[in-house]
Amino acid sequence: MIHAMVPVMTLILASIFLKERTTMFQKISVLLSVTGLVYIFSMKGIALESMNQTGLVFALLSALASALYGLLAKKRLKDHSYMDLTYIILLVGFIAFHMVFL
Repeated sequence: MIHAMVPVMTLILASIFLKERTTMFQKISVLLSVTGLVYIFSMKGIALESMNQTGLVFALLSALASALYGLLAKKRLKDHSYMDLTYIILLVGFIAFHMVFL
C-alpha cells in the first residue's frame, strides 16, 4: 500500500526539483489517491504501533526511491537511451545496496 504513494511523491518532487507546474487534474488525482489510502487504512483498522517500524521505513524509502527514479529518468531520457539509463540505474543500485549491506 505504501507504493500507492509513489505517484503522489513523484508529483510533489517534480514540482520542487524540476519546477513543473501541476494541473488541477493532477491535484485532484493526488487528493483522490490520498483519500483512497486513508480510507483503506481506516477500514482495515491498521495501527502504526502494531507494524514493524523497520519494514515501514524501508517501504517508505522504497517508494521515495521509485519516485526519484521516475524524476531522474524523465530528466535524463533527453540525453540517454532507455538501455543506457537502465544500465546506469542498475549499476548505481548494485553499488549502493552492497555498500549498505556489507
